[in-house]
Amino acid sequence: LAMADYMDLIYMSFEIWIAFTCCLGNALVIWAVKLNHSLREPTFCFIVSLAVADFLVGAVAIPSAIFVNSEVETSFHGCLFICCIVMILTESSILSLLAIAVDRYLHIKMPFRYRRIAAQKQSWLGVAVCWLISGILGLVPIFGWHNKGSMNSTGNSAINARAI
Repeated sequence: LAMADYMDLIYMSFEIWIAFTCCLGNALVIWAVKLNHSLREPTFCFIVSLAVADFLVGAVAIPSAIFVNSEVETSFHGCLFICCIVMILTESSILSLLAIAVDRYLHIKMPFRYRRIAAQKQSWLGVAVCWLISGILGLVPIFGWHNKGSMNSTGNSAINARAI
């Protein structure tokens, strides 16, 4: 094997290890919240959302990124769809972190009104909004933003004169 092949093997080994530990750790978080009824406060809705997003990053996004990085030939739309899935899952993880930060900010800033503002139902609605935004933003390239029609034969994007 060539040096490049060894580097690819090392890269894939690290990615697989990260994916495995990511799935294991986040599965434990989800399991702990499910088993412990004292962890059913609104904040834990966001923590479970983050754990689910990160579990899916380990189970789907990292293997997809390895697949896209490999030299397997796929169709343009297939590769684009795989990249969109990776984007959706990583964006949902980031938005879940943002939701946790906002929730903690509200808890500190308005400790007496927090219980009325952050009920379980509102927290799950916030989780749904995070995933919806992730889905919409992650699928934008599928709906034509990738601009495949303006790519020249070398693969470099060209400026479309009609778009200006």
